[in-house]
Amino acid sequence: MGIRELKAAIKRAAEGLDIPEALLTGKVKIELLGNGYFSVQNHHGLTEYSEDNISFRAKGMYIQIDGHGMALKTMDESTLSVYGRVSSVKLTPEGGGGL
Repeated sequence: MGIRELKAAIKRAAEGLDIPEALLTGKVKIELLGNGYFSVQNHHGLTEYSEDNISFRAKGMYIQIDGHGMALKTMDESTLSVYGRVSSVKLTPEGGGGL
């Protein structure tokens, strides 16, 4: 099976299971709605949590969200969502290389 066929199979599986493709591939998916809400799929755990900063690991990177009045709304083994005023999002590759 070639790469193109594998990608198509993953897409079909995700559609059949009614889940985001990112959950099957392990890629992080970040959704930001305005500056008051964000959610992340495929995180690998929080590294810092306060009203002004939320940091966590994802596949191959660290993600830092800065803002004000942020509060964790939901969190499970792969998804988290936060309400609050987001002022910046920073992606830092593990090891300092490219993403």
